[in-house]
Amino acid sequence: MQTTTSANTSINQIPRGYTTLAKQGYIGNAECIFDFGCGKYLDKLNQWAGAHNCCIIGYDPYNQSNEHNEQAYNTLSSCTHMICNNVLNVLDDSILHATIAKMVVYMHI
Repeated sequence: MQTTTSANTSINQIPRGYTTLAKQGYIGNAECIFDFGCGKYLDKLNQWAGAHNCCIIGYDPYNQSNEHNEQAYNTLSSCTHMICNNVLNVLDDSILHATIAKMVVYMHI
C-alpha cells in the first residue's frame, strides 16, 4: 500500500533534470516540453523556460486544477518532448512506478 504521496512534495526550484538538459544542449531550440508531475510552482518553471527558448506544459493531478490538466492534456500533441521529474522518487510502491511509467508512455503515443 502506498504510504507516501507526491501531493506535498513540490519544492520551489527548477528541477535538476531541466538544468542538466539545458547545459547539455537538449533544451533551448524552441521545444515544447510536456512535464508530467510538474508540481505547484509552474509559474517559476515557465519563467525559466522563457529564458531558455522553450515552453513547458505542466500536468500534475495533485498540484494543478482539473481544468488546467485537461487543457494541458489537450495540447500534448504539440509537445516535442515529455519529462517526468520528481514523481517516481516519492512513490514507494513498484506497482505504482509501473503504472506511472505506463501513463507517461500512453500519453505520449
